[in-house]
Amino acid sequence: MFICLGCVADYVSIFTDGILYEYTYDSSLKKYKEKSKQVSVEDLVFEGGAQDDIKEIYESVVANENWNKNPKKYGDENCFDGSQTFYTVYKTDNQIESMYMRCWTPTDFRNE
Repeated sequence: MFICLGCVADYVSIFTDGILYEYTYDSSLKKYKEKSKQVSVEDLVFEGGAQDDIKEIYESVVANENWNKNPKKYGDENCFDGSQTFYTVYKTDNQIESMYMRCWTPTDFRNE
């Protein structure tokens, strides 16, 4: 496993207070391009795999599940795009929970 320390993220998404912020890194400008949209949790659906992960983690946090204890529940190493993802949840009681995920697999495509 290789994790590039000090490298910029190609893509960052943040969901807070009903707004989804998406940042895409433009390497030629060395800046992030920002998009934002107001969206409900129910509308965080599979859009090329980019947002159903946020919905599933959100629902697990609300259900008070240990969402970050078993990364293999959400996917595996069987992807070839080289991506790696870190998920972080900032809770209202100032707790921070994180999880490293190699290959998020949308629920419709998981072998359970």
